[in-house]
Amino acid sequence: TNLDLTSQAAWTSSTPTVAVVDPAGLVTTPTGAATGTTTVTASFGGISGSTIVTVTPATLSSISVFGNTPIGVGTTDPYTATGIYSDGSTVDLTAQAVWSSSDITVATVDNVPFTSGTVDGVGAGTAIITATFGGISGSASVTVTSATLTSITVTPTSQTIAALTTLQYTATGNYSDGSTQDLTLLATWASSNPAVADISSASGTEGLATGLTAGTTTLSATFSGVVGSTNLTVTNATLVSIAVTPAASSLPRGFTQQMVATGTFSDGSTQDLSAQATWSSSVRTVAVISNAAGTQGVATALAPGTTTITAALNGVSGSTTLTVTNVVLVSITVTPANKTINAGKRQKFTATGTFSDGSTKNISNQVTWTSSDPTIARINAGKKGGPGKCIGLAPGTVTITATKPPSGGQPSVSGNTTLTVR
Repeated sequence: TNLDLTSQAAWTSSTPTVAVVDPAGLVTTPTGAATGTTTVTASFGGISGSTIVTVTPATLSSISVFGNTPIGVGTTDPYTATGIYSDGSTVDLTAQAVWSSSDITVATVDNVPFTSGTVDGVGAGTAIITATFGGISGSASVTVTSATLTSITVTPTSQTIAALTTLQYTATGNYSDGSTQDLTLLATWASSNPAVADISSASGTEGLATGLTAGTTTLSATFSGVVGSTNLTVTNATLVSIAVTPAASSLPRGFTQQMVATGTFSDGSTQDLSAQATWSSSVRTVAVISNAAGTQGVATALAPGTTTITAALNGVSGSTTLTVTNVVLVSITVTPANKTINAGKRQKFTATGTFSDGSTKNISNQVTWTSSDPTIARINAGKKGGPGKCIGLAPGTVTITATKPPSGGQPSVSGNTTLTVR
């Protein structure tokens, strides 16, 4: 089993002159901090875990703000602020930035812990949402429509899982103007038969269903008086084996890869157990793998070598090998090239990396995306909303850039293309 111990652990920094860490695990650089590295350690019950934090002399160059638009009156959307530094590195500044709205009669934005950057639709119109940190500001527009919520779609539909396993559900709101919004975090979730399966409305686990005993239940999501539902069947099948994929894969150092754990049950059914399994790497100096919520099974390549990646659940485990290579990223190509779209339309960009061994790889979710003029076209800075998704806002031409920040001893690499909005 896994448990988030962030608030319970005792946090320490080996070199406080470089960086300090508070009781909540927040690392900051003190005034006049020295550059260098420090080891940040979390201890609980006599057990410790640690990671390395490097402080560089880089300065904040710009802030990229991203959120979904349009949203409806009475709905919310979490905006994010990503700081882009002079060395090409990026930092999530969402919780640290000071947020503001240009028109609070259209939309307001939170500045309170845990919900910083959350935009609330108040009235129809358009407002500019701004995030400011260290004297640098970034902004993005939000359009609030008077559209009404007509229905909620709960996915996946009509699923079957084994008892003592979980399944993540999503609630999508459908509005009268044809727009949609992810309501997973906002909806109230319920199960018609909690003895068969329960579903969470708790912060951090919204929409997560847990199978308890054999039977069928209806899972529902309710928001603003509108209800969407689907059926879930729970069986008494037991876990027989776990297959970890991709099998015998290789990864350049400094890059990440999502590993998938697929369980096979006694009734012949299969289920994705990636979010439930406990992940481990046999050689953590070669690669580490995450057990943190939202990133379970994401392996990070650290140094050349081979490690065994294992996923375990309910006493059953499966594994595969991961080889980290010394191959380096040479260039990035952004496609489609020189695209033209209409204002209000969206465009998906892809970043393809070319490596020193001649191989290529889609690295769209490994890079930081930026637009040279967010008032003409805005592109999400990271994974939120899908990597490389862009929306045209006003007529003009911008440069869309994909940057792989320095990591694993490799320098920053960038690629770009132009986008014309008409």
